Amino acid sequence: MRVLRCLPALVITASCLFAYAQDPLPPSSAPNGPQASPVAPARTVSAEVVIPGPLRSFLRMAGISQEVTPEEVMPLLARNVFTQGYEGWQGGGARTEYLILLMRYVKQAKELAVLAGPEGVIRVSGCDDAVSLLHVLGYRTRQGCGQRSTTLVTADPERAFVTIDSGFPLSDLEETLQGGKPFAFPYPASRVSVQFTEHDWIAASKKAAAMPAAW
Repeated sequence: MRVLRCLPALVITASCLFAYAQDPLPPSSAPNGPQASPVAPARTVSAEVVIPGPLRSFLRMAGISQEVTPEEVMPLLARNVFTQGYEGWQGGGARTEYLILLMRYVKQAKELAVLAGPEGVIRVSGCDDAVSLLHVLGYRTRQGCGQRSTTLVTADPERAFVTIDSGFPLSDLEETLQGGKPFAFPYPASRVSVQFTEHDWIAASKKAAAMPAAW
């Protein structure tokens, strides 16, 4: 039953935090390809979730080792959400600080991905370019901008904490706003595979709900 109680965590991590990217591949689509066996049909959909921003930052916020493979990310994330994400899981308890911070990070990462644009790079050449970025990061400039004495100070504590904790290169941005070289930070989306899609988990959850309570 532990696995079945874990289903909501798996759906949350894959469906609410990220976007699915599915690649349908019907066996009949290949010309002259073999027909699927009626006994053991091949799986026809490969699925991924798209995590906004660098995978390194996400793993850091999710409490997952940097050495894991892309195939291990979602199972480990689901385990962490299930074991650390809620207080009093069986009673539908409140979210813990772990899950709150993780969701704040994903929200911020999505906003940063918009600033990075199709190129996947956050660029700031001077003070005028930094307004939107600083707002997302939760910081503001002190003592004007474009001077050697320019520093960044907290404007939104919640956003600023996520910025620091996720490893965003804030010091490099500060140097740019002091008149240094332009800031360029690669911010590509990360794609990791999932063994089962949202549809699979919902179907399994419905099946579990229909089982006798003593199962």
